[in-house]
Amino acid sequence: MNANSCDATLQSLTLHVTRALLPSFYQFLQRGFFFGALVGCNIRALLCEQLGLDEQYVSERVTTVFLNGKPVDDIDSVIVREGSVLSLSAAMPGLVGAAMRRGGRYAFLRDSITQQETAGPAESKAGVVQMRLFNMVMEELGPSFLEKGIIVQTAGLITFFGDRPEEFWAGCKLIALDGIPLEPARIKDGSALSGGEWLMLSVVASQESHCP
Repeated sequence: MNANSCDATLQSLTLHVTRALLPSFYQFLQRGFFFGALVGCNIRALLCEQLGLDEQYVSERVTTVFLNGKPVDDIDSVIVREGSVLSLSAAMPGLVGAAMRRGGRYAFLRDSITQQETAGPAESKAGVVQMRLFNMVMEELGPSFLEKGIIVQTAGLITFFGDRPEEFWAGCKLIALDGIPLEPARIKDGSALSGGEWLMLSVVASQESHCP
């Protein structure tokens, strides 16, 4: 995906679901979702200034960061560019997890693959970033990202809906495409999701357990 795709008019699919259904959407957070951002900034600026994450949370909870598949130690020096893939995780278990932790005592074990890019002149411009969330970070930040909306591939979403059991649809309180209510059958078979390769997905959870 690129900035031109993000600038194009995307279909917007909104679901209001029971809270119990929310984890079923987490696969999109792990697999990787897209969002528009001003690229050319460091990782901390993207997370805290643009996405509004709490600085203390980022410093203390997001202990493992990868940019384009390489572990990052200093989120203030590494620049996010157009098309970057940013992965966030809380502490992972074992020696491998300890080695991948940013600024950890075992970080020297992966010096050869650590992202070394330092902050410097970089053009600030509209772009698209892919993000992946894992473990506790996914569980804690996932609901907020889903509610705000994430950009996903339409084909993957059609496959996802086609595989949902009846219990899933019973937990859907409202389905709307571009603000217009839809019957579940229209997205079960994918017939309503034909507006393009990408789609903006928003999932809002409530505490209620039954559809009206």
